Amino acid sequence: MKNFYSSKIIRKTQFYIGISFILFFTSGLKSQDISTVGEIYDFETGDIFHYEGKYYGEYKKAIYEITDKYYSTDNDTVYYIRSYQRLWQYTGDTTWNYSSGTTTDTYSQLDSLINDGEITNVYIDPQTGRITNQYSPCDCEFLNFTEGLGLTYDYFWDGIVIRDYKLVYYKKGEEEWGNPLNLFTGIKKKDKQTNFEIYPNPALNSTNIDLTNCDKNFIRVNILSISGNIMESVRIENNKINQIDLSGLESGVYIIELNTSDNKYY
Repeated sequence: MKNFYSSKIIRKTQFYIGISFILFFTSGLKSQDISTVGEIYDFETGDIFHYEGKYYGEYKKAIYEITDKYYSTDNDTVYYIRSYQRLWQYTGDTTWNYSSGTTTDTYSQLDSLINDGEITNVYIDPQTGRITNQYSPCDCEFLNFTEGLGLTYDYFWDGIVIRDYKLVYYKKGEEEWGNPLNLFTGIKKKDKQTNFEIYPNPALNSTNIDLTNCDKNFIRVNILSISGNIMESVRIENNKINQIDLSGLESGVYIIELNTSDNKYY
C-alpha cells in the first residue's frame, strides 16, 4: 500500500513539473488527481473505525468494525457488513443513549470519481499519510474523503454548527492511528436499588447473574470486551438467576452490561 501511494505521488509531481506553465493559466484539478469511490471505500474484514462529534442536534460516539464483504457479479458494487456500537446525547441533555447491531453498507460505481468529481483539493494527510480528497464549496462546509478510510471529516456551519463529525481512530491490519474511544468512560450509573450479584468472579467457564432482588426490569445482558465489542448476548426473562456461558471466550477482562426495558444500561 505504501508503494502505491509513493508511486502515485511521484507521478503527480512529474505531471505538474512538466506542464507547470499551463497550470498557471488554468484552474481546477485534473481528473487523475481525484480518487475513485473504490479507492476511498477500500476496506477489509477486521478494519475498525471510531468516530466522534456533533451531528444534527446530537453528540455522537460510534465504533464500527468490518465483519464481512462481498461484491456484485459485475464487481461494480461492494457490500460491507459492519457491526456497530453507538452512544448519542441530544443537545442540552445529560443522558447518554446506547445502541448496537449490524448494518450493510453499499458502494456502487467503484471506478467513478468520488463525490462525482466535485473536489476542491487533493493532498496527503499529514496525520495518516493517506491521500485525502477535500470538497469545500465555501468556508462553511468541508467534506474529507480519504483513501482506505472513507469519509473522515464532515463539517457544516450555518450560523450554528450542524455537523462536526470526524474519524478519531482506525485500525487496518497492522496500521493504527489516533486515540480509540471507550464508550463507557464517564458513563457511570449508580443506583442503590439495583442490587444485582455476579458470581463467581473471576470466572472459568461460566458466571451467574442474580437479579432476583432488583427493582429494574432487565431484558438483556451483554458481555463486552475492553474495547467495547459485544462478545456474548443473552436474553433475560423475569429477573431470575441467569447463567452465562463463557467457555467460548479467551482469558481476559470483560465488562458486563445489563439493559433495561426502558433502554437504560448498567
